[in-house]
Amino acid sequence: MNWIFIALISPMLFAASNVVDSYLTNHLFKRTSTVIVLGYIVGIIFLPFVFLFEIPSLPSVALIPYIFLIGLLNVLYLFPLYKSFQYSDTSIVVS
Repeated sequence: MNWIFIALISPMLFAASNVVDSYLTNHLFKRTSTVIVLGYIVGIIFLPFVFLFEIPSLPSVALIPYIFLIGLLNVLYLFPLYKSFQYSDTSIVVS
């Protein structure tokens, strides 16, 4: 029966992250690029915790351009998301 609680954790964390993103965009920072850079800095700070679970292996050289492309797309989709947080409610933006 614990699987029900585990299954409910993901939507609750997703909702909490959207509320925090909306608060950061609307109340603390005026520019969306500041929120994006701050989010990636926090991600870099927590990156060493990956080594607690397993030591990651390096990807092959042929995959490096695709990894950069995915990273670029990951950054670019955040600009319209955070801009829409400034103009509309969080629940409307996420749905």
